Amino acid sequence: MTDPPESRHSRGAGSTSPRPSPSLWRRGFVALLCFWLVVPLLLKGEFAQDALPFVVAGDLAERDPASVYSVPERSIFDVNENFRARLCNELVPDEPTCHRLAVPFVSTPLVLPLARLAAALGADGGSLLLRLLAAVSLAGGMELLWRKRAASWSGAQPVMFLLAFMITPYAVFTLAFGQTSPWMFAAACAGLGGRDRRFTVLAAGLWVANIAARGFPALLVALPVRLRHWRPVGYAAVWGAAVVAVAALTIPGETIQPFIASSRTLANHSYGNPYNVSFANLLHTFIPSLGPGALVGAGIVGAFAIAVGSWLGPVARLDADAQWATAWLVLLVAVPLVWWHYGWLMIPPLVLALGPGTPQRAWAVVVCAVGGLTSLLAGVNGTAGGQIVQSLALLLAIAAVVWLSTHAGQSRAQLAS
Repeated sequence: MTDPPESRHSRGAGSTSPRPSPSLWRRGFVALLCFWLVVPLLLKGEFAQDALPFVVAGDLAERDPASVYSVPERSIFDVNENFRARLCNELVPDEPTCHRLAVPFVSTPLVLPLARLAAALGADGGSLLLRLLAAVSLAGGMELLWRKRAASWSGAQPVMFLLAFMITPYAVFTLAFGQTSPWMFAAACAGLGGRDRRFTVLAAGLWVANIAARGFPALLVALPVRLRHWRPVGYAAVWGAAVVAVAALTIPGETIQPFIASSRTLANHSYGNPYNVSFANLLHTFIPSLGPGALVGAGIVGAFAIAVGSWLGPVARLDADAQWATAWLVLLVAVPLVWWHYGWLMIPPLVLALGPGTPQRAWAVVVCAVGGLTSLLAGVNGTAGGQIVQSLALLLAIAAVVWLSTHAGQSRAQLAS
């Protein structure tokens, strides 16, 4: 692929030519993102399975801190009685499926200040808040991908429109649940911030938000350290200190021990669960004799082997943003509990793999195929066959990024935002 003729790097700094009007692809792309942003309003009042635990946790953090977390005894979906009573008997007493669909709060105590805000807004208001945060994360992430690639190469514009169109069902499904996985998507799309100081601060904040929600994204610090990108690490440290300080001032210490106990047993009950699409659960499907310790170890070793092999090889030729997005995807191999909606992390590295030397048609086919696959797989979520296919899809997405990166040119910075 030749260098994009429309790249802003090829235009003279003193050019006074009028700014071209948005293409039809651009207008369609923006219209789809606007629809995503409206979806939370259309869903107002609908049962938000993954947002409501935030509301309950925020309320119990003040009233009954020991009940914020549930220690699973049989299933990862076990919910303690105080949590269930607050959710199903008080918040949504008219929801007939609540007792069957109730899920525990599993985020770290660092995110409980946000949960308290959601609780203050009530069931509908708190769910709307979480859904709006998810919608902004998805739409914002897609807009960043457009600016990083399609804005510089017009040939990518129809592909980005088709991608947004094909993943719209996936977006609506994700927003209906009120999930926080879109935060990871936004952070993966944001990259390491580049030369823009203000954007680096924002990117670091998105990274820290995901650390507060899940913990494991903290391991990604290895990449900016390897690349000697110290600025995002520094800003992330400041953001982290601020988050810890706010949590320490507003959240009772009684939540920490139950969180540790819950986390210790959560992974042990995740194997064999059809909703878990992790690499470790995939191994368990084919080798059920492996214990939890061996499965966790296999996931960590697998992720480390992929990372070392990839970054010693072609992935190191990608720009920093593409490497950052790829690191998010590779990290999922080491995580023992991966939900179906983590599939959002397949999209940023594949889109950002575009650059000088990338086979245009192959890139377009791969990106659109993944877009269609994510929406299709959401429909088989929770089935044994769907769990296997979703797990394999994550591994195939990594392989596709590595393959596309073998064609990476040395002038990839021309496409960086």
